Amino acid sequence: MLTTPRLWLRPFTLADLPFLDRLHRDPDVVRFLGDGRVRHRQDNLRWMERTLGAAASGLGQQLVERLVDRVPIGRAGGTPCWLSPDTECDVVFDEHQAGSGWERATELGYTFRRSAWGQGYATEAAEAMAAHLLEEGGRRRLVSVIHEANSASFRVSQRLGFRRWRRGRCMGRPVWVMRKLAE
Repeated sequence: MLTTPRLWLRPFTLADLPFLDRLHRDPDVVRFLGDGRVRHRQDNLRWMERTLGAAASGLGQQLVERLVDRVPIGRAGGTPCWLSPDTECDVVFDEHQAGSGWERATELGYTFRRSAWGQGYATEAAEAMAAHLLEEGGRRRLVSVIHEANSASFRVSQRLGFRRWRRGRCMGRPVWVMRKLAE
């Protein structure tokens, strides 16, 4: 578990599934995630299984709650991904979809309810998670896969020291792969 001045980041449990359903049902929230489609209960159950499984290796998304009232407002964490060796890389989040010579990386991702946007929560949570993944997780670098039209996430990642590294595609959609090296 991680805490910041305003937030508590903790592992997901199955009891958090109703929050995840509400978060991923909002078209504005999911428009830059994956294929951009609203996710339903079965999608969220699969997502939950993957993130709980990734926790064993020190990865996975964490539920983000406000400290003051413990209301869940989003998620943030590290997820394994694979990058093709091409100049314009393909990005996949399933090892079985990766081709020969693809590079494994840790992607820092974050998603928040619309009511939490514009208040610095994404920056605060992502900064704590990036520090945790790099310092305590022993990783030498992180990537962040950001849809090319997602200007808010670009600003968050740049505040955290991520820089544009490679153009690519994720689920058929144009993205930038941002990179942050350990100091």
